[in-house]
Amino acid sequence: MKNIKKDRLDKMFERQLKHDKKWIDFITLECSENYRKQVFKNRILDLIDQSIKLLNTFHWKEHNKEAKFNIDFINSKEQIIDIQKYLLGLANMIGMTPQEYYQEFVNKSMVLDFRWKQDKIKLDGDVAVFDIDGVLADYNTTYETFLNDNGYVSKELTRNNYSYHIKYGITKEQEEKMNMRFIVEDGFMKILPFDGAQELLKLLKKKFKLKILLVTARPAWKFQNVIRDTYLWLNKYKLPYDKLVFNKDKADAVVGALNGSAKLKFAVEDRDKHAIEFYSLGTDVFLMDKEYNRNFNERKFSKGENQIHRIGDLYKLIKRFEDVGEI
Repeated sequence: MKNIKKDRLDKMFERQLKHDKKWIDFITLECSENYRKQVFKNRILDLIDQSIKLLNTFHWKEHNKEAKFNIDFINSKEQIIDIQKYLLGLANMIGMTPQEYYQEFVNKSMVLDFRWKQDKIKLDGDVAVFDIDGVLADYNTTYETFLNDNGYVSKELTRNNYSYHIKYGITKEQEEKMNMRFIVEDGFMKILPFDGAQELLKLLKKKFKLKILLVTARPAWKFQNVIRDTYLWLNKYKLPYDKLVFNKDKADAVVGALNGSAKLKFAVEDRDKHAIEFYSLGTDVFLMDKEYNRNFNERKFSKGENQIHRIGDLYKLIKRFEDVGEI
């Protein structure tokens, strides 16, 4: 095996590991689960204490607005190193390698840069809204394969409910546990886009000059890797868009993403409850035909100026727009 030259981060990890090895060996091999939790808790509390000490090296007086802001550079640098050593120690205690540490730093930086840019965007002009899973991404096929690979077998041929616990004869708690595993094991990166997804988005942007707003209920507020995986997935399959929002309250998400001059042209969704939310904003909605939404009667929402239309697949949507020639 080719020798890889160690960089400074590797050396920092090794040096910290030598210092912490007695702790790591102890909590790994000898101590009880409760004591192990206490060790981690104490280390994190120590890290907080070091952060407060760092804060105290930045001297200012809130009550005196004319007082100069002073930094105790010598002690602030020392406290920063103390904090770094605690962080490296915690990384060592959970078995994190220098390579993982660096990659997580890169991933987190990418997510923060992405969120900063996205938060500043307010869409104007004509806007089309798309859900991701069940519309652009074939979530169901990938997730059911994941369930099957983990020993869960479908008890029913069709899925009449958006959740999976009825079809697979499992509890809601079991389904929630599998949902969490799917997310943390980067399941979103394994999904394939539906045929026509890229063509449709390109058509709308190039020919009809629409802005594309993606609104997804993927739980980015619970799992930090969701934003990263969604961003990378969209780039991987070259799906064009102008703004991406994570929010389970989709109507609110749309309102918050548009400026006063924007005009919502239509939305595409696979869940009937979200289709109704979009419809309530005064726009047409295309509901992707799925086994779990066939009990929904879209005809109840087809009498006014705006309608909910059931659509078979994305190519049918492409044909509809090309035949009409306008949106």
